[in-house]
Amino acid sequence: MSDRSLANIYAHPADLMEPIAAFLKAVEFLRLDPEVRKGRKN
Repeated sequence: MSDRSLANIYAHPADLMEPIAAFLKAVEFLRLDPEVRKGRKN
Protein backbone atom coordinates (compact mmCIF):
# COMPACT_ATOMS: atom_id res chain seq x y z
CA MET A 1 0.00 0.00 0.00
CA SER A 2 1.41 3.34 -0.99
CA ASP A 3 1.67 6.39 1.26
CA ARG A 4 -0.87 8.15 -0.93
CA SER A 5 -3.57 5.52 -0.43
CA LEU A 6 -2.88 5.53 3.31
CA ALA A 7 -3.31 9.32 3.33
CA ASN A 8 -6.62 8.97 1.48
CA ILE A 9 -7.89 6.46 4.04
CA TYR A 10 -6.97 8.59 7.04
CA ALA A 11 -8.32 11.74 5.39
CA HIS A 12 -11.84 10.25 5.52
CA PRO A 13 -12.22 8.45 8.86
CA ALA A 14 -16.01 8.83 8.81
CA ASP A 15 -16.19 6.81 5.59
CA LEU A 16 -14.47 3.94 7.42
CA MET A 17 -16.10 4.32 10.82
CA GLU A 18 -19.66 4.10 9.52
CA PRO A 19 -19.40 0.58 7.97
CA ILE A 20 -17.11 -0.58 10.78
CA ALA A 21 -19.60 0.58 13.41
CA ALA A 22 -22.45 -1.14 11.58
CA PHE A 23 -20.42 -4.36 11.34
CA LEU A 24 -19.52 -4.27 15.03
CA LYS A 25 -23.17 -3.71 15.94
CA ALA A 26 -24.18 -6.76 13.92
CA VAL A 27 -21.44 -8.89 15.47
CA GLU A 28 -22.35 -7.75 18.98
CA PHE A 29 -26.05 -8.42 18.34
CA LEU A 30 -25.40 -11.96 17.10
CA ARG A 31 -22.99 -12.65 19.96
CA LEU A 32 -25.36 -11.39 22.65
CA ASP A 33 -28.43 -13.15 21.24
CA PRO A 34 -27.48 -16.35 19.36
CA GLU A 35 -31.07 -17.63 19.61
CA VAL A 36 -32.16 -14.89 17.23
CA ARG A 37 -29.80 -16.25 14.58
CA LYS A 38 -31.11 -19.79 15.09
CA GLY A 39 -34.72 -18.66 14.91
CA ARG A 40 -34.07 -16.67 11.75
CA LYS A 41 -32.68 -19.71 9.93
CA ASN A 42 -35.71 -21.88 10.74
